Amino acid sequence: MSRLFLGASHAANYAKFRPKYNAKLADRIVQYCRQRGANFDLAIDVGCGSGQSTRLFQDHYKKIVGFDVSDEQLKQARLLSMKSSTISYEKGNATRFPVQSDVADLISCAQAYHWLDHDKFHQECERVLRTRGCVAVYGYGNCELDNAEAQKILSHFYSYTVGRFWDERRRHVDALYREFSLPFGNYTRDDSLSLKMELNLDDFIGYVSTWSAYVKFQETYPDDNHAILQRLYADLAKIYHDESSKVYVNFPLFLLLSSKQ
Repeated sequence: MSRLFLGASHAANYAKFRPKYNAKLADRIVQYCRQRGANFDLAIDVGCGSGQSTRLFQDHYKKIVGFDVSDEQLKQARLLSMKSSTISYEKGNATRFPVQSDVADLISCAQAYHWLDHDKFHQECERVLRTRGCVAVYGYGNCELDNAEAQKILSHFYSYTVGRFWDERRRHVDALYREFSLPFGNYTRDDSLSLKMELNLDDFIGYVSTWSAYVKFQETYPDDNHAILQRLYADLAKIYHDESSKVYVNFPLFLLLSSKQ
């Protein structure tokens, strides 16, 4: 797993500004699991971060365990799930899930699969899944803005301003995981879903501040002191200039599903 998401301030921003997965995604995954005859006792969320994905399943499974390598991300996840009696979080990694064998009905992995050792992840899925248990790998691609000029400004920031600071594995997200599949039974892919958000400009810039390439840029050039983000804000403010102006954002979702025979 990457160490780009381990810092305390980054973990808090990640929890606050990252997109929240919607009920339509949960319903699609649950539908698939029902079709495969899975139970709904235990779901495991691999690379859970601050728990955006983990909380997605709290109305569907009796127990949900999220795990991550980052203490700070787990701290945020626990804060945001304090009222839930079904969710718990553990420290762990994708090469050895912190659970016993043959116990899980669902293993989910959101926006993290490209960081993993796939062979070891698949081996752990095989070990931990019950018969007819399912694997759901999903995430969101680059955001699409409602304004063409704003999109041009953002694309330049993404590709050129911080472009060389993206990890080379980011290309898999850019490609919406199209080069990936899952080595279990009943494999299917769904590209029909999306996340649509209505944000003020401050919150949208907050989201950009969580980009791993931006975090790496600031680590490399601390004297910049967020100046490049301030310039992006100023450029976008020329378009979204009214305090009541909203940034309409669309994130294309990708979803890979498979089940243990």
